[in-house]
Order: sequence, then C-alpha cells, then structure tokens
Amino acid sequence: MNSAAPSQPLVLVIDDDQNLRELLALILRRQDLNVMTAESGAQGLELIQLHSFDVVLLDIGLPDMDGFEVCRHFKTSDALRHIPIILITGRESIEDKVRGFELGASDYINKPFDEKELRVRVLAVIRAKLGQDQWLAANRRERSRTQQELLRISKAVDSASDAISITDAEGKQLFHNHAFLTLFEYALNQADWTDGHRAIFVDPKRRDYIWDTCRSGGSWRGELEMLAHGGRRIAMLARADAIKDDRQTVIGSVWIFTDIQERKRLERELIYLASHDSLTNLRNRRSFAEQLEASVLQAKRGYPSTLIYLDLDHFKNINDTLGHSAGDRMLREIAVQLAGGIRNCDVLARLGGDEFGVLLPHSTLVQAEVVARKILRICDEFRHQETGQCFTTSASIGLAAVEASLSVDEVLARADCACNLAKAKGRNRVETFRPDDAELARLSRETSLGPMIKDALRDGRFELWLQPIVALDGRGGPCFEVLLRMRDVAGKMIMPDAFIPTAERLGCMPQLDQWVARHAIEFLRACPGARLHVNLSAKSLDESQLTPFIQDAVKSAGVDPSQLVFEITETAMIVNLASARLFLQQMKGLGFKTALDDFGSGFTSLSYLRELPVDIIKIDGSFIHNLDTDKVNQTLVRSMNDIAHLLGKETVAEYVETEAILETIREIGVDYAQGWHTGKPRIAAKAQMDLVATPAA
Repeated sequence: MNSAAPSQPLVLVIDDDQNLRELLALILRRQDLNVMTAESGAQGLELIQLHSFDVVLLDIGLPDMDGFEVCRHFKTSDALRHIPIILITGRESIEDKVRGFELGASDYINKPFDEKELRVRVLAVIRAKLGQDQWLAANRRERSRTQQELLRISKAVDSASDAISITDAEGKQLFHNHAFLTLFEYALNQADWTDGHRAIFVDPKRRDYIWDTCRSGGSWRGELEMLAHGGRRIAMLARADAIKDDRQTVIGSVWIFTDIQERKRLERELIYLASHDSLTNLRNRRSFAEQLEASVLQAKRGYPSTLIYLDLDHFKNINDTLGHSAGDRMLREIAVQLAGGIRNCDVLARLGGDEFGVLLPHSTLVQAEVVARKILRICDEFRHQETGQCFTTSASIGLAAVEASLSVDEVLARADCACNLAKAKGRNRVETFRPDDAELARLSRETSLGPMIKDALRDGRFELWLQPIVALDGRGGPCFEVLLRMRDVAGKMIMPDAFIPTAERLGCMPQLDQWVARHAIEFLRACPGARLHVNLSAKSLDESQLTPFIQDAVKSAGVDPSQLVFEITETAMIVNLASARLFLQQMKGLGFKTALDDFGSGFTSLSYLRELPVDIIKIDGSFIHNLDTDKVNQTLVRSMNDIAHLLGKETVAEYVETEAILETIREIGVDYAQGWHTGKPRIAAKAQMDLVATPAA
C-alpha cells in the first residue's frame, strides 16, 4: 500500500478482484492521485479509520459484506458520511443503482468501464468533495464565533440561495434568511415559529433527533422530505451543525436546506434512460432481458410465457435511400403502432437497430401466434410518408416458448433463430422454434457457435493439436499435421467438424487460419528440427493479406520456410482453382512446401494433377481405411502413388489404423503414413516439451 502525500487527493479502491484493483490504481495514479487499495469491505473500513480519504471506489459484490453494507457503514457514521462513494458494478440492475443512491452514493460506474469516463467522474467527485471540505472548514470557523457575530453577517447569508436558519441553545429560531422564508412560508404560517423547525418536517421526530445531535455538539447531514411552500413535499439535502463558543459550549445551531428536486428529477431520468431506448421510448434490450429473466422464473413455477422476436424486412433500404434520420422517424412511428397492437401486460422493447421483442406473459405458443400474425398485419399495412413518397415494410417474426430449463440468452437465441428462418423462407411470415426442426437446429448452432468462435479467438480458447506423419523409410525429422480444437467457456472441447462449417459460413476462417499459422510458426521456432502440415480453408485463398502475413511471421520468428507445408483440400482446389493455384505458386516461390489433401475425393484429380504446383499428395482416407482387404482400393492407391512419384511428388496415406494397413501401404511404396496406428493427436504444448527434451539427432 502507498502512503499519501498531504497535498494530493487520496483515493481508496475496495474490490476483491486484484487485477481490477491494480488497473484502477494505475489509471488514477496517472492523474496525480494517491491511491490505496483494499480487497474486502472489512479491510476498507479499517483503512478509513486510519486515513482521510477524498473518495472511495466501492465494488458492490465483495466477499465478506456487499458494497451496500459497506456503504451503510459509511453513511451511518458521523466521521465517515462526508466521504463520497462511487459504486462499481458489473450488474445492470436498476434496483441496485436506486438502492445505491438511497444509501447516499455519489455516483456509479458500470463494468467494463471506459477509462476516460472513469477519470472524469472520479475527478468531478473529488472536486465536489474538496469544495464541500472547504465549505465545512469555513463553517467550522464560523461556528467558533458568537451568536452576535453570526447575526452581523445575516444580510450576507440572506442573499444565499440555500435556506438557512440559526437557532439558540434551546432550539428556537434566532434568524432565517429570505430563501428559508420563501421555501417554508406555508408550513411556518401554520404553526408557532417558536417551535423550532418541527413545523417544516414531514416527520417532526426526525427534527428532534437532528436537534439532539447538534445539542450534544455534533453535526448531521442527509436527505429529508420537507413541507415546502403550498404544502408540497419535496426532497431536501439538510445540514445541521452545532455552534460553539470559545469554550466549546453549544450556544445554538445552524441549519442549511438545499432543494434537490432537480437533482432527483435528473436521477429519475437517468434511471429511465438506463432502461429505455432513447429513440422509441420503448424498453431497451437490457431492461427487456430483466423482464425475460423474471418470466423464466415464472416458467419454473408453471406459468408459461412466449417471446416474439421481430425484424423489419428491408429496413436498410430506408436508411440507404433517405438517410438515418428518416429511418429513425419511421422506427418511432412503427413503435407506436406496435405498442397499440398488444395488451397492457405485454412487454414491448427495441432490441437494437430494426429488431423488436414482445414478451407475452402467461401465454402459449398458439396464443402467441395469434398476436404475432396481428403484428405481421400491422407491419404489412404500415405506411410511412417521407419527402412526398410512401414507404412500406413487412416483418419476419420468430416465436419461442419461455421454458424453465432455458436461460435468457437461450430463449432469445431460439426466437432469433426462428426469425432468421422466417427471413430465409421469404420474409413477411411467422415461424415457431421447434427443437426437432432440422433447419432451425442448423441456424441455432450457427447462432450460438458464431459468437462462441469470435469469443474463443478473443479469449484464447483455441488449441493446436498435432498428429504424427511418419516416414516409412525411417528417415527425416519429426513431422506433424496441425489440428485445431476449440473449448467452450466451461472448458469442454469442441471438435473442428462442429465449428469449422459454421466458421466458413460466417466468414471467420481467414482469422482462424491466420491464428493457426501464427501458432504453428511459434511452435517451429521452439522446435527447429520439426516440420508441420497446416491445412488452409478455401475461404482464405482469396485473402490478399494471407501470403504477406505468413511471410512476415516466418521472417520475424527466424523459421526456415521449408519447415512448413501448406495443405489445400482437393474440394477447396476445385471450388477455387485459380486462387488456389496462385497461392500455391506464391508459397513455393517463398520456399514453403505444399500439399494436396484428400486426394481422390474430387473424381477429377488426375486431369489436373500435372498442373498443380504441389510437393505432396495426401491420399484420401476413404481409399485407406480398408486397404488391406479391398483389392479395388489397392489398385487405385497403387495407381495414385505411381503417378504422384512419376510427377516427382511425395505421398501420404491417411487413416492408417491397423498394422495390416500399414504393411499394405509400405508394400505399395507410399512415402508417409498418418493415422491412429502410427500416432494419436496430442496437444502441441506437450509435443513441444517432448521435442525440446529429446532433440532430433
């Protein structure tokens, strides 16, 4: 922990996440702030007793006591309540924020936070705190004067915008400024002014408590509900301090009331904006998710609900034709129409862009389909006038039941999949999610796997695995084919046949291929005697950045290009022959080896094999898995092997799973074998450790 210099503001960060504590401390120290940290509420409270902090950044979710409990300790202590608190939360609950403000928090910051916003908010609170401290210091100096001295400055006080009152040692009013009279005139006219301030308090017992605090020499600060002009109840920030003479004897009190109605209004607006879409005034996605979560809990109690997911058809044409302002006007109009077509108990939200959600509590899919078709009709009949033109739209709608076994994200994903199916079937229709629908199942997998693939790339949840490629003549160093595996957030392994098709359809393969190439090159830098086969997707062959990326990575790592063999499947070659040929030529020109994978699966292999610039032919496993017993396959493999050798190319047999198959390909004269019999795949890190520990001779 750091000791604070007296001239610099001192900040306390209370968070159980060490990384976040250190990050916050680093950001704040860059602003010339002194920072101390605590990993629990109890530790934070101990530090508060020892140091004078200017602001506290407090995480709501602490291990020993939550942030609200810590906040309550601060705000119920006379010695601590003046310290402003900024709550830090990763939760999006509006109730949490309201509760924090009720406990006296000055501000809140959401995780993940923006560094610039964090600095601005913290510095603003510190400036306000320093201003408050200066006022309190001045107030303490003022309290040391006599009642006569205070009365002599009454005219100056009278011009203040805050309502100010001074009492004697018995609590009777000696002075009140003009603002006090204006603000509380009604209540004071209804009671005896000699009764102190009891008449202006909604709860007179609260006034008695505050006066007892002042009479004992203390101070009080907090929010109160007061009776203002006309009998209105308004929120006030009240401060009451004892006035003492030179002998520290209490001779009266000073009361200051600040009208915080505007601040409260702004807080209510902030809370509203946090839960509503600013364009349409409908609920936003975050608020809708909270409502949907409540419906999931209701489903667990046996009360069904249904989700409608709505996407406007061809809305992009409006934005492209007339601009986003016109599109925004159309969205506002259609939001009004949608709201008029549902029940008061239904929840309508704008989920983003031109997507809307409707939650139908206590409804079945059959009932929801009736509502969905009504919405479909509303959208179909909708007309938007703009610049003398009439624009129409329609909707693609997906339905999903809110089931007890599902999470909020899963319910949304199901409805979204059904909506995508409606679009795929021609739009302007309603589709219902049914788990046994094959097309929906495919869309559902893509909907869930797409974000998972991108998150796995970002979070480092892809792994390289290596399978040996064995030279049958026993020569050459260690050689492996690179295999890709993905893990979900729970650590479960996902095989490539489950995520590669989705990655190809979603356009993620270029990023995956670059990731594989980069990590393969890093492996070769650590194991210079090895050789790796890296398979590339057809989707990557058109990427102009792939070749320079590989070239730069190899050069930076100091790896010999001949250690890398880039494989392209025969299917990918056929689909994109021109791009594939160009890429292979570029790779060979840079010193890399090239291979044609799954040879024989395309049925046109021999017609163009002579023209392909590849060094290695990998014979498709469908010809190998029963090679020891299938005479036809033996003849075909022998022909492929002979032609490849005649063209100066090496051969690899895939799917070598038995000793009998191994002996057959050895007799045929194939150069290399790959399969579970010759070596099972293992994670690259383990293979690297073994190679480093036992370098090739």
